[in-house]
Parts: sequence; C-alpha cells; structure tokens
Amino acid sequence: MKLSLNWLQKFIPLKDSAESIGEKITIHTAELEEIINTDDLFSQIVLAELVQTTPHPTAEKLTIGQFNIGNKTVQIVFGDAHPLTIGAVYPVALDGAILPNNLHIKSGDIRGEKSEGMVCHNGELGMKNTELMTFTPDQIGKKLSEIYSDTLFDIDNKSLTHRPDLMGHTGFVRELQTIYEQDENFVPTFELPTIPTSNTVKVQIDTPNCRRFMAVQCANVDVQNSDRNTQLLLESLGTRAISNIVDITNLSLLGLGQPMHAFDADKIKGDITIRMAKPGETIVALDENEYELTAQDLVIVDEEKILSLAGIMGGLSSAVTKDTKSILFESANFNPTVIRKTSARLGLRSESSMRFEKTLDPENCAQGLAFALQTLSEICPHSSVASQITDVYPHPYETKKVSLCFKTIHQYAGTEIPQEKILNILTRLGFAPETEGETLHVTVPSWRATKDVAIQPDIIEEIIRIFGYHNIGNELPQLPIHPPKTNELRNLEWKTRDFWSQNNFYETMLSSFVGADDEKLLEQDQHIKTINGNSETTRLRLTLVSNLLRDLEPELRTHHEISLFELGRTYQAFENEPNTLTVMLASTSKQNETLFFELQTFGQKFLRFLGLSAEQVSFEPHTDLPVLAHPYQAAQINIESQTVGQIYTLHPKKNHIKQSAIVFFEINLTQLLPLVLAQTTVFKPLSEFPTVQRDLSLVVPKKTLVRTLTQTMKEASEYLQSVTLFDEFEDEVKIGKNLKNLAFHLQFSSQTQTLSGDQVEKETNHISKALETRHQGHIR
Repeated sequence: MKLSLNWLQKFIPLKDSAESIGEKITIHTAELEEIINTDDLFSQIVLAELVQTTPHPTAEKLTIGQFNIGNKTVQIVFGDAHPLTIGAVYPVALDGAILPNNLHIKSGDIRGEKSEGMVCHNGELGMKNTELMTFTPDQIGKKLSEIYSDTLFDIDNKSLTHRPDLMGHTGFVRELQTIYEQDENFVPTFELPTIPTSNTVKVQIDTPNCRRFMAVQCANVDVQNSDRNTQLLLESLGTRAISNIVDITNLSLLGLGQPMHAFDADKIKGDITIRMAKPGETIVALDENEYELTAQDLVIVDEEKILSLAGIMGGLSSAVTKDTKSILFESANFNPTVIRKTSARLGLRSESSMRFEKTLDPENCAQGLAFALQTLSEICPHSSVASQITDVYPHPYETKKVSLCFKTIHQYAGTEIPQEKILNILTRLGFAPETEGETLHVTVPSWRATKDVAIQPDIIEEIIRIFGYHNIGNELPQLPIHPPKTNELRNLEWKTRDFWSQNNFYETMLSSFVGADDEKLLEQDQHIKTINGNSETTRLRLTLVSNLLRDLEPELRTHHEISLFELGRTYQAFENEPNTLTVMLASTSKQNETLFFELQTFGQKFLRFLGLSAEQVSFEPHTDLPVLAHPYQAAQINIESQTVGQIYTLHPKKNHIKQSAIVFFEINLTQLLPLVLAQTTVFKPLSEFPTVQRDLSLVVPKKTLVRTLTQTMKEASEYLQSVTLFDEFEDEVKIGKNLKNLAFHLQFSSQTQTLSGDQVEKETNHISKALETRHQGHIR
C-alpha cells in the first residue's frame, strides 16, 4: 500500500524530511518497504507542443512531428496508436532519457527518418492505463517533475492485516498526529448535506451479510477525465484513473479507506436489493469477464439484473460512461468472510475486496458518502443531489469499553509510563479514556473496534508502541529463573541415536500406521484400529519390526548387508504406548548364527554405553517366544531379573527374502529408563601399571550361560579387570554332544604393582579351577 506525502500534508503539517517521517512510521506503526520520489520517475520527461506534422515517406502508419520543447524544436517519429493534434502539449522523452519501465531512449533513424525521442503515453510513464495525457501551453518546456512532484511511502501490507483503520490516508494522519504529539485533531471529517428533495432511493437488505448500505442519486453530472494532478496522484498510488466520477470513489477508498461505487442511475430499474446470489446467476463485471455465481456470493440487484458483485467489482451493465448524466453513489459495509471467499473462488481480488476483507468500520460509510458529495460539487459545480440519502443500517455499532489498571500497563511495559502521557496517547488515537482512581476506563472508537481492539493487552499495545519500544530500558529479568526440568526419556533417545549411528547403523522413521497384512505377519488381532485411516493403513503398529521388514527386500537387492534402527512408539493398548528401540541387522552373505552373535555383541556394548555393567545384563532363554522368532536363536534381555527386551533371528517361515539372514534386537526404552537412572557412576583412577592379556578356551555344557561364567571368573581373581567373549564353537564330533567351546579375552591389572608372568599365570589357574569346579568346564 502506498501513501502520498503531498496528500498527507493537506491534512497535517509535517516539517520533517520524508526519511524521518518514514522512520517514525516504521518504529511506531507499520514497516516501511521503501520511499519513492516521483522526481526520479518524471525528471527526464519534457512537455512539448506539436507544431507541425508530415507523413512518413515510406511508412503509412508513421508520422514525422516537429515538437517545441521551449528552447528548441526536435523531430520525433510517432505511430498512429494515439492520434496527436497540432497545438496540443504532450510528454516526450528525449535522447538519453530512462523511462520508469527502464526503457532507454536514444536518437536514431526510423525507416530512414531522424527521430530524437518518443511521445510517452501513460503506461510508459509507469501508470495503469495507456491513454495519452495533454497539458496546457504555459507548461511547454517544463519537466513533468515540475508539474507533479510527490514522495510515496510504500507500506508493507502484512503490517496492516489487523488494522482496517489504516487502509486509507486519514488513518495515517491520526497515527502521525499521535506520534508527533499534536493536540489538534487533523483527521478530516465530512458532513452530509441537508437535501431539499422528497425523492428517495429505495433499498432493501435481504441478508445479514450486508451490515450497512447508503445511497444517494446525483443529477446533471459531466463525466470527463479528472485533472492532471488527480490522475497522477491515483496512478502513482497504483490505481488507474478512469473518469472524474469513478475517480471520486477511488479517492474515497485511498483517502478514507472506504470503498465506494458509482452506478449510472438511468440504468437502474426499480428498487435496489442486497441479497445472496442464486446458483447459476451470472454477471459481466467491469473487467468485461463473465462470472458464474453461487449461493455464497453477495450481490446488489435491481428489479431486472445484477448491478454489482458486492464489495468486489461493479457490473458492466450499470457502469458510468462518458454519456452518463445521472449517477448513484453507494457506500456500504459487507461481511469480510463472504467477500474473501467469493474473491478467492473467482480469482477476482480488487482494492475494494482487499479492504472489506479486513472488517471495515460501518460508521465510515457516512464519511465516504459525504466526501464523495463534497468532491462532486467541487469538480461538477452544475451537478445536484437528486434524492434523499438512503441509509439502511440494521444493527448499528455498539460502543465497546475496556477497563484496566495503570499498574497492569506498567507491568506489561516493563517501565512506568506517566499517566498524563497514557491519557494523551489514547486521546490522540481517538480513544476516550476516563480515570477512576487507579483504574482506566477506555471507550474504543468504532474504527478500532471491528476486530482490532477488544481486550486489555490491545490497549496496552497501543500505549507502548506510541511511547516507543526504544524508550524502554533493558533490564535483567526480575523473576527467579529455574532450570528447565530434564526430559530423561528424550536424553535416553539421544544417547541411543548416538550409539547406533556411531556404529554405522542408519536410523529410519517409518509410519505408525500398518495394514491388515500386519495381523497375518504377527498372527494376532490385537491392533488398535483407526476410524478414519486410508484403505491400506487402518491399524496402529504393535511392533516396529513389520515396517522395517516391508522396506528391507528392495534394499537387499543392491546391498549385501543392511543395518538399521528405529525409535518410536508401539501401541499395545490405549494407555500402553511404550517407546521402543528396534535394531535390524540383515545380510545375504552371513549365516544366521554369525549375525545373531554380532548383533548381540552390539547390544551388550549399547547397554554398557548406558552405564549398565555386564553383571547386571543377561541374555536368557526366551520364556515367551514371539511368533517371528527362530525357536533356537532367540533370547530375552534381562536387567537384574527384569525383562526389558529380546533378540532373535527371524523365523525361516516369516523370512520371504531368499538366501538372507535377518536378526532383530528390541528394547522397551520406557522400561529401561528407570533402570538406567538408578545407576550410580563410580569413578576410579586409571591404573599406572600395564595390563596383561591372556586368552582362555573352555568347554562347558551347552546350556551354560556366559554371564555366570564371567561372574565366576571375576570372583576367582582380584586382578581380573575385564572378560570378553570372542568366539563360540559347537561340534559334536570334535567337542562332544551337548557341549560348546567358548573363548575369552582376560585382562589383568593392579592398582599398586606391575603383575609378573608368574602372578598372571597363578590367577589364570585359579580361574580355571573355579570354572572346572562350578560349571563342569574343561580347559583346552
């Protein structure tokens, strides 16, 4: 949205520079995108009189013209798109000029004839239409910037979405008089005249979507172009100058923020009605396009036809033309939601609809109509008001009041603003403040009450923004600051991600929804079903395994080994939604047993990474074998006798990927969390003495648990620091039936001395004897 500094200064005296005014607007009211000086656009355009023409010798559609630019005559070749008259004064661009559309003008030959410039129509001067303006003889030789000079403020529209009062220049006059602390009210007001006639315009409102409708008929109007300054003003503000009558309605829109429309009164048949459109009705709008309407569109009609698409665009059938002698001014207020929806559906967004969408003040209708009548009397002195003013206002504006304490204002502001300054700010903005002790009662003006100011913080915002946020000093917070509560589950999830990603496992994030095939895979019907799921995913997952399996097959076609993990909720029941970790290791080149122990080793390292010792963790035979698990390659994961997860090879009957081994490691993080938090980390100094490693190979019964062997070894030697299983072997011929061979790395160290070979050998013998005694082991 653009503001004209010239127009603002007609209402309020502003002595600051345009840059200073723009800065204050940005600080206190709305963000300013740029300041445009029209001198930069028009300084290279000269007004020249056409004094002589001759036909172009080789081109029928071209004419050679001699133009008087004051100090000399120049020759310009021009076309026949706009007929030029000898003696008329036109804007021309000479050699070296750069037009607003960045067109560079150079002297040259056109079809063999010299041309020293170009005659410019309005479009080439950066305006909305392509008409050709003419000027008076006393302006010959002057630059266009000498005839019309203005500064434009381009306001960022998103700053005004909640401020319907700023949709016109008068709203900014009110803002500036407050910012500059002017006690005089410079906002213009216009009075409706007393009309000595009994004629009336009959209007009926048949829908609540029209909040107010005012109309008046005027006769003996003379439709012609507006004066040059008005045309240039409208065009510079982004609105096309059409005719003096239509331009009045646009001046009301841009000046007062009140959209209006002018109808040719002779084309209106009978009474006027505002109603919702009937499905299938059509209107040819002023843009000459035909639009089909629905029952959600608001229209203005007479007894025969649709006159206007209310709040958006008038109809071509009732448009004002050069032959119009009697007009009907309309100033109304419409439902913003209806206007926005119709505008969006039809792809027809006008300056009027953009303003109505902001919820305009219905009280402003009278101001718009009074302004139009006053302006008409000035530009058409022979015109007359031919009817009484019709004002249909079913539900007049109701006054709104907001009460708050001065203490509340100071608390929000973070500083104490003097009461007198608060009252002055509100008064200059048009509010009516009254004090009652420490309480402030504020009557909200109609132009701020539509959807902008309704509660205490709205009033406080008005006070603070005018007072200036830059005038509020910086202070440290006065309230006590408490550290935020740690989300331990979230921390555990991040640690989990760190471990598995550092070990070259890739995280997946799959959908929580699964289909009916999930029930077949798991051989159970315990899924929670969704009410509005799509046809393929109608259930919530019981496990993360199924989605991982679904996406695995295409990956194994191009990769020999896949290592993935996922963190997410599973849905056992409405109040049982544990956070779960599922790790998958799949290979087309390794055996099931190898892959199982590989993932088990990663699982052990993961639990140690979380602070759980090897003595606390055990992999026990599965007591509740899942349907997906291989019966002889599965274990439940226990921490201090509490089951928190499981590890298993995928059952061959469930594995549909040929020649592949797939192993899953699942942990219930919700159950694991309290066990991890219960751990106490004890820090010990690193030994100054070297460690000594020995390997021990042991044959034990097949059902012997590694955890019990590790515990026995540590109890047998005080110098044994760590035990690591690095190999497991079974062979009935070489070892024996129901036996297995286990190989361990043993690390010995002392905090007080360097262990000799004999000492290490002695400790190893103690360990061997303990294993043979307690577990029927045989050292190899």
